[in-house]
Amino acid sequence: MASPIRIYCDDPDYSQTWIDIDGRWTLADQRRMVEVADDEFWAFLRTKTVACHIETGDGEAITDPALLNGEGLAGADVLIIAWLGAVLPLAVSKRRALGNASARLSLPTNGAPLTRTPTTAAQMTGAQTQAG
Repeated sequence: MASPIRIYCDDPDYSQTWIDIDGRWTLADQRRMVEVADDEFWAFLRTKTVACHIETGDGEAITDPALLNGEGLAGADVLIIAWLGAVLPLAVSKRRALGNASARLSLPTNGAPLTRTPTTAAQMTGAQTQAG
């Protein structure tokens, strides 16, 4: 199973605010993410949230993902609401970056050091001479 993706709020006033989003994303999840709004957004966010610590600005913090809804966040700063609206696309972006980092080329020489032969060295030298 994929590890959760932790996303912190960048605002200095909310430096202890974070949310862990499920690391497994399907194409169906991605489509749903862009289709949902209002109460459906909160419901989808709750299904993808593994853990959270969301400061509400009144000295309290939400640590139960079940409270991620309009009522549970009624006292939260609009900055936090906007941040929560961005965490799912950020999680998908981070997940995709991990996929790119783990991709391997399927070439027979993958990982082998590049060797120069007299023929390739001469071709490179000749091309440099003509260009210069």
